[in-house]
Amino acid sequence: MNVDLDPDAVRSFSAVDISVAVATDRGLVTPVLRDVDRMTLSAVAAASSDLVDRARSGRLQQDELEVEP
Repeated sequence: MNVDLDPDAVRSFSAVDISVAVATDRGLVTPVLRDVDRMTLSAVAAASSDLVDRARSGRLQQDELEVEP
């Protein structure tokens, strides 16, 4: 879903980002996979796999761990 429902309004978002929970030796990290609404399912799977591999090897960039406002 890319909408947020509250008592006063329905807010729609222009993009869909998801976080992927990854258990690492240093603890849990949740890198963000951006613009999944524009990806095929196979592209989401490949990008998720890449994030998991890089999270476990400590190679994530700071912007991959931050949610944009």
